[in-house]
Amino acid sequence: MKYPQKQFDKNAAQISKETGRHYQTVISWVHKYNNEGAESLFCQKVAVDFDYPFF
Repeated sequence: MKYPQKQFDKNAAQISKETGRHYQTVISWVHKYNNEGAESLFCQKVAVDFDYPFF
């Protein structure tokens, strides 16, 4: 596991409380950032098939 070298003012528990996200979700974001970089945290557009009727 890689951890950031810089010390941050907040830990995952504090961030999870402030954002209303589960603690493990925040940890997953940190791991994803460490492994894949900042670009991996942005939403990706997904193709949608609109052949289904909307009711």
